[in-house]
Amino acid sequence: SDRFDTKSLFIFGDPTVREAWRKFVHMQLNHVNPYTGRAWKDDPSIATIEYFNELDTLLPFHHGMTAKGRAFGDSAFQKWAQKKYGKIDALNKAWKTSFKSFAEVRPFNVEKHRNPVDIPQFVLDSTREMQQFCENVVRNEIGMKAPLHQHNCVRATSFALLSAEAGDYTALNVYHKHPSAFMSEGSVVGSESSVSDFGEYFRAAAAKRVAGRP
Repeated sequence: SDRFDTKSLFIFGDPTVREAWRKFVHMQLNHVNPYTGRAWKDDPSIATIEYFNELDTLLPFHHGMTAKGRAFGDSAFQKWAQKKYGKIDALNKAWKTSFKSFAEVRPFNVEKHRNPVDIPQFVLDSTREMQQFCENVVRNEIGMKAPLHQHNCVRATSFALLSAEAGDYTALNVYHKHPSAFMSEGSVVGSESSVSDFGEYFRAAAAKRVAGRP
């Protein structure tokens, strides 16, 4: 659960988690290789970095989150919604609901609160702000020039857009065969061909392509 709670805190702007990430990135990229005398940020053998691996697996609202992580997500959405609508009556009119306050709107806990218009926009706005924070740390504070990428897992139009905005190239984690029970005892890996499922292995990656980018 920690990994998904941390993703929620990171995406939606918890200052403690953001600062911990910032310090860790400084420690990593300013580390000097004792054999070459080069800092990792200047080492040409490091071809690229991603801000946070599979960060997008949090959304939409991963079942592995704890009550604490969900509460933080709800609080972040409530602040976003209040900024957009000003008064709860305006949200109720748009959503055709009858909330008495923004505190009652809890999309991370209540599925029917996941408005099909505002929830995607909330995710886009929050993630764009997060990407700006990350880019500032890596590019401006640290000075790393290697190509960057973000959102390498979820196959969705919204994350394809965010990936195109944040990245110098496109990437997608596609797995031909996941183990049947992940790392549990007795788990097995199927022996089917990678083209057996209508070429899904290739089609998943091809759909993420952006014109003019590797």
